[in-house]
Amino acid sequence: MGEYMRLMPFLSVATMLTVINWARAPLVDEPPGRSLRRVHEVLPARSSMVVPLKGDCEAAAKTVAPRQKAITGTCQFEGLGRTALAAQETLVPTPTGFEFIHVATYAMTDGDTLRSTATGTATTSATGPVLSGVLTVTGGTGRFLQATGSATMRGDVHRDSTGAVIGRWRLDGDVRY
Repeated sequence: MGEYMRLMPFLSVATMLTVINWARAPLVDEPPGRSLRRVHEVLPARSSMVVPLKGDCEAAAKTVAPRQKAITGTCQFEGLGRTALAAQETLVPTPTGFEFIHVATYAMTDGDTLRSTATGTATTSATGPVLSGVLTVTGGTGRFLQATGSATMRGDVHRDSTGAVIGRWRLDGDVRY
C-alpha cells in the first residue's frame, strides 16, 4: 500500500478511498487475455516542464575565509524572470588562475528557490579572470523541489570603482521541473 500513498496528493478523496480499498482487496483473476493492472499503470504520469535556464547574472563577492567567498546578486532568466542569488564559493589556485566550486540558491519572486552547484575555472587575462564552467541544478523548493538540469557558465570578474569584486556571467541551458 505504501507505493500508493505517494500518489495521494494528486487524487480526490473518493479516488483515494477506492485506491486504498483496491490495494487491500485480494487479487482476483480477470478473464483470459487480460491482466491485472496497478493504479500507477493507469493514472497519467505527472507532467514536467522544461524551461530555458538562460540569462545574465551579476554578483558581488566578499571574502569570508581564505579561498572562500560569499556571493550575492541578481540574475535575469528568459524562462524564470528575475531572481535573487546567494552562493558560497570555494577557490583552488592553479598556475593560470583558479578553479571554483559554486553552490548557489536562486530565489524566484514567488518564493520558490532553485539550487545548483557549478564547477569551473577562472583563467587570468589582461582585463581580469575569465570564467568558464558548468552549472548543475540540484533541486530546490516549491515547483523546483525535484528540479534537474544544467547550463554552461561563461563570464568575467573585475573590480568596480569602489574596489568591490564583481562577477558577471551568462548561463545557457535548461531546467526540468
